[in-house]
Amino acid sequence: MVKSEVIEINGTQYRKTYSDSGYYIERDGMRFSEAVDFIGADFVYTETDVKIEEDTVQNTAIEDRLTAVEQSAEVTAEAVEELIEIVLGGEE
Repeated sequence: MVKSEVIEINGTQYRKTYSDSGYYIERDGMRFSEAVDFIGADFVYTETDVKIEEDTVQNTAIEDRLTAVEQSAEVTAEAVEELIEIVLGGEE
């Protein structure tokens, strides 16, 4: 089943979405092991029938990459969303 929870990274709250059964989730034809979105984003995820491999990305790597984006001169919501999706291992 697809689950969502609020997490905090560098003082900012985000919505983390994942499968509680260990499957990839999918949005707009892309698969993710988990997704981290801005609170209020209207993304809808569905659970796939593909199991996640054991070597998933750790939260510390996500936080490090997000910090780098937040410190850049111009940050757009789309740029952060794309970075989060890349870090979380999104597949086409």
